[in-house]
Order: sequence, then C-alpha cells, then structure tokens
Amino acid sequence: MRPNISIGIWLVLLLIAAPNSLSTSVAQQSSSSSESDEREAKQNASDYLMKTEARIVRLEKFVTIAKSTADKIKIPFGKLMSTERDVKQIAQKLKLARAASEDIKVDSRYRAAINRRYNQLAKRLIDADEILWPLRYHLSSLLDPRAFPELKNDAQRLQGIANMFADPNMLESQPALAAEIFEQSKPAVSEFERVTKKYDRLIEQQTTAGRQLDGLRRYFESKHKSFLAAAESIKSTAPLQLKQEIGRVIHSLDSATSQPAIAAAVKSLPAQIASIDGRAKLLSALSAKDTSWQTDYKTLNAKRLKFVTGLQGRLLPSEGLPEDNYQAQDRPKIVALMKSFSMAQTPDLKLVSVRIPDSKWQRQTSWKFVPPSNQPVSETDPVDARWRREEVSVLRVCLLIADPANRDAVLVKRYRIEKLPQEQRQQTDDSSLGEVVEISNSLGSDLRFSRPPADR
Repeated sequence: MRPNISIGIWLVLLLIAAPNSLSTSVAQQSSSSSESDEREAKQNASDYLMKTEARIVRLEKFVTIAKSTADKIKIPFGKLMSTERDVKQIAQKLKLARAASEDIKVDSRYRAAINRRYNQLAKRLIDADEILWPLRYHLSSLLDPRAFPELKNDAQRLQGIANMFADPNMLESQPALAAEIFEQSKPAVSEFERVTKKYDRLIEQQTTAGRQLDGLRRYFESKHKSFLAAAESIKSTAPLQLKQEIGRVIHSLDSATSQPAIAAAVKSLPAQIASIDGRAKLLSALSAKDTSWQTDYKTLNAKRLKFVTGLQGRLLPSEGLPEDNYQAQDRPKIVALMKSFSMAQTPDLKLVSVRIPDSKWQRQTSWKFVPPSNQPVSETDPVDARWRREEVSVLRVCLLIADPANRDAVLVKRYRIEKLPQEQRQQTDDSSLGEVVEISNSLGSDLRFSRPPADR
C-alpha cells in the first residue's frame, strides 16, 4: 500500500484557498441575494462546521490513543483503516461549509467567523491525518497477506485437516479410513495451534485473512469435537457389534454345505472380511487395551483359511463369481487398462472378461502427519515436510482368467485401481487412469469357478 498523502495535500490546498479576506471573485458577488438565502447559508455553514468539529474531536481522541500505544501493531487495524474514510468525509463537509459561506455578505462578521473556524478545523484535520496516514501505511504493510508467503498453503492445509473430521458417519461407513483420521487427532490440534500462533497478528487485528483463519479454527474445533464424541460413543458398543458380525460370517462358513450356500458365501466373503478388518483396525486405534474381540477375530481367520482350503480342487458354481456393477462412461478405459495390465503380467494366460464389483469410485482424502526423520526440514517449506495430503479414488476390479487345465473353468484375480486427483495425472496417457494394485483378499486366486455361459 502506498502512503496516502493525497488527502493531506487536498486539505492544505483547501486551507490556502480559504478566504481570509475579501477576494476579487467574492467581491463581485451579487448584491441581490435575499436575506432568507443568507440566513439559510449561515445556518448551513454553521451546521456543517458543527458536525465536522464533532467528528474531528472523535478522530483526535483516536489519534491520542494511537500515539500513546507503545507497540503500534496493537492499534486496532479496522478502526485505523476506517480513519481514511473519515478524513475524506470530514474534508468534504468542510468543503460544503466553505461553499455555503460564499452566500454570506462579504463584509459580514459572521462570514469572517465562519472562515476562521473553517481554517482552524481544516488545520486540525490535517494535523490528525499527518499522524494517521503513516500508521495506516505501516500497519497495512505489516498485515498485508503478501507479507506472509506461506499463508495460502497453510490455510489450505488447515481446511483439509478440518474437513477430515467433518463426517463422524465414516466411523461406521469407512472404519479403516476413520482409524487413520483418528490417529491424526493430536497432531491436527497441534498444527492448528501452531499455525494460528504463527498468524496471531492477523487474527488479533481481524483482517480478512485473520477472520478466515479464526473461522477455520472454530470450524475445526467444532468438527473435531463431534468426531471425537462419536468415536467415544462407538468405542463401548463397537466390540460387541464386531463380535456379532464375526459370528454371522463364521455361521455362514459353517453352514455353507450346499452348492448355492457355498456360492453365496464365496461371493460375499471378500466384502465381509474387508469390513471386519476395517472395524478391527478402528477398534485398535480407539482402544488398544480392549482385546475382547481378538479371540473371535483369530477364530474367524482360522475358519476362513479352513473354508478356502476345503474348496481347493473343487469346481465352484459361477454364481459365486463377483458381480459386475460399474457402468460409468470411463468403463471402456478401465477394461482396456486391465486387459493391458493382464497381458503384461500373465501373457501366457487368457483373459476371459473384466468384472467391476463397485458401482462407483470410492474417494479417500486425508492429511497425515509424518514425524521428522533424519533428513533436515526444508527451509523453504518446513511444514510440508511434515504434513502430507493423501487423496486417491479407489475402484475394485476383478479379472476372470481361463483355467489352463480346464476350458470350462475360470480363475479370479482381484485388484484395485488407485487413481490420483486429476491435477496430478497426465491427461493424454491412458495409464494415468490409475495404478493397478493386487488385493490381498480373503479367498486367493487359486479357486476355480464354472465358466459363465456368456463368456464361453
């Protein structure tokens, strides 16, 4: 911000131009002005000066406070910056007072008194602004957002961290991700404290950036509190719910003796195990001391391995194959990607078809605190060396591979595609669709299924 000296110059010009004595132009004033017009001019000039003086008095009081403030950064920034508007408005009132005085008889003592009072007030206004405009320039320079090069990145990071805690429902819907977010709770609080302290000048002075940061802090505190309250609430009920869910899966495995029951168990098992694993991860994060569910969890893993081992060597019904639910516009690109991937990984095997169990991409976004390592923290971006933004969209995909030993059978290989945000991908390369990662699932890829009629 450049020093605003234009107001002071204008006021000086007004003062110099003020008629201290009769001027030629004023002397030629028409003598035909009516007495009523003169009375109105006197009243207007007096009213303008009276209102002007009242505002100058308030301005001078603020000047006194500003001068007596030892640390100038403590001067209320909003009030200080509003004095620029006040000075302009007061100067305009003075101008109106002088214009009104020109309708008073040139030889009138009243007119002379008006002019003297005008000169006094104009000088007081100039004196006040001579103190205020350097302060306005000084504080606006100190509090200019451009003086804080990391402000934008810091604010974006705080927004992202706050948004992580905005949905307590994910404790139920995405327990694995919720566990990771819960583990960022204490670092997140520390980060907000660190950043708000870093910009305490902006916040205390309630600048635009300061108000935004303060709003982010309040938003985070509210969402963080709600998230922790929800986590505390489910901590007491989740172990029993997990044991019940484990029990249902164990019952399903134990009772799967007929072909339809086996097909149903095989089809549902990957999603059920993934859900149980996610809840186990969340419980471990919420309460590491609560081990009441771990015996059941170990029993489930043993039952699962026994069940899968018992299926090896059998030809399972095609009803046990994963579903194919994804029909979005990018499906052809996904299928092409998986075909290319299959050729690169297992060129000697024949790909029968591609099935996509998910109906849509699952987007996961989080910020993670990475403790400093032996590497020195970057001097140019010290915070980014400790916090990492992780955003990925995930889609489960299954490849049906022809069994080399039986043309009427297929094997299932399970993968997930991890897609980075659009701004991080190369738009001209199909490989930018995502990275293919094999899923360490609950079944294994050596089970054989009857080849679906549509794929024969």
